[in-house]
Amino acid sequence: MAALWNLGNSISQQSVLVTASIQYLSMIPLRTTYKQGYSTVANVQALAGFLKGAPHRKHPGVTALKTVHLPEELQKGALSIVHGAALRDLTEQARRLSNFLWSRKRPVDEEKLRERALAMEKALWEQEMESRADTDSHLAEMHIRKKVLSALKKTTYHWTPLRYDDELCVVYLAARLAAGYAAVRRALNEIKKRDPTFSPFSLLDFGSGLGTVVWAARTTWGDSLKESVCVDSSKAMNTLAERLLRGGSDKEDPLIKQVYFRQFLPVSPKVQFDLVTSAFGLSELPSKQERTETVLTLWRKTHSYLVLVENGTKEGHQILMEARDTVLKVGDTRTLTDAHTQRRDTVLKVGDTHTLTDAHTQRRDTVLKVGDTRTLTDKHTQRRDTVLKVGDTRTLTDKHTQRRDTVLKGEEKATDRRRPLVFAPCAHQLPCPKLAQQPQVPCNYPQPFCPLPLPENREHEVERFSYLVMTRQEPEVENAGPEWARLTGPVLRRPRHVHCQLCCADGELRRVVVTPSRHGRDVYRCARNSDYGDRLPIMKPEVETIAE
Repeated sequence: MAALWNLGNSISQQSVLVTASIQYLSMIPLRTTYKQGYSTVANVQALAGFLKGAPHRKHPGVTALKTVHLPEELQKGALSIVHGAALRDLTEQARRLSNFLWSRKRPVDEEKLRERALAMEKALWEQEMESRADTDSHLAEMHIRKKVLSALKKTTYHWTPLRYDDELCVVYLAARLAAGYAAVRRALNEIKKRDPTFSPFSLLDFGSGLGTVVWAARTTWGDSLKESVCVDSSKAMNTLAERLLRGGSDKEDPLIKQVYFRQFLPVSPKVQFDLVTSAFGLSELPSKQERTETVLTLWRKTHSYLVLVENGTKEGHQILMEARDTVLKVGDTRTLTDAHTQRRDTVLKVGDTHTLTDAHTQRRDTVLKVGDTRTLTDKHTQRRDTVLKVGDTRTLTDKHTQRRDTVLKGEEKATDRRRPLVFAPCAHQLPCPKLAQQPQVPCNYPQPFCPLPLPENREHEVERFSYLVMTRQEPEVENAGPEWARLTGPVLRRPRHVHCQLCCADGELRRVVVTPSRHGRDVYRCARNSDYGDRLPIMKPEVETIAE
């Protein structure tokens, strides 16, 4: 009994101390926040409405898909074509083609190649001058050129275009149909998830290949698409894509209506499409200049969204970042265009003074005709004729000015003046922070999928891809609430905390440890239910203050 009495006294004394400590702490205003912290206790309440009634496992930032399966009609048609072709060692050929496409690099730019050659030549000349003071310059120059050419041949990537014939098209179907479909399906799903009001009526697909974009768009938006234009330079690939639309047959009706195949990209900006895509097509262009011109053409033909997908390699990521910079520069050149417009208006005002001069000339000629023209001297007659010729020239100039203004107005009407915005995957409009990392790591995302049921194929595989979504639509203005960051790495779930790699809205990469006490229960549970590639709501960092 004495022992129990002593234990009760000690517990009561500890409770009194805890109560006193809480009362003392409550007298101090708690204003201290973390300098680099995100979503601290002081602003957890601001996150209350971001779920919009959805459960944590389906919060608005979840855009990644589970395992993607091919549509049943597409898979049946593909298997029918593969079995009908009866190619030997098809699985091995498909594996080799997949490895080749994954390791494929961009063509080397001529300017960079020239810079490398000049740098190597300069270094070899310095070595030649140090080793041989008295040498024939012509022979030395020939010797150095041979060395430079030999070194460039060994160190330069030899890019060659792929020529798809009927057999190679079937191999490509076996190797890339399911993987390409899964990557495009994942990119389009983000648009549908974040912009549920968007329902495309028309589609333009550049580098359409097997037509996987058309199938993915149909799976995403159903029958809202009324017109699809597929552009691919390979006639054999277009024929195979059309067979897939007919279920692997040449006689059946197409499963998806109003799909048109072309071999050349229309360059006129007058006709725009709600959705413009290019999946694994930019990497097949032979130069940076062609890639830039193609991206600009695709953007001019974009009414709502431009979706670009490439392999999840360094080369694929850099191609997409080149395209991103190209499109964003279109918006930056608006100021220059307005300046040119003002300058043109000034020139047109000068042209208006020519019209007034012509009016005075005509009035003077009328007076001369009414008066006695016999009193005019030959010198005055010649001067009058000279002035009349100048007036005729001005009239022609005014006609050309009017014609030029008509053309300029037509171009301005045909060009969409809305500014470009990065929709995904970037959480900002700033340069990609991953390009500044050393060693450089590409920004890619995994998507599980089921490949075609062919011999030696696995039941499940993962496609790593990079993608870019640009839009002309203005972003929704939110007065208060979280900023959304992109998960750029695997989510590490630990007891009572989660490790997240984030690309934040300020253009920085950060590793954030999400806990329920610091970030709130909702954000913590969302982090635990998020995967690589999803978005996570994160509050802005606060300024560090000192407790009073």
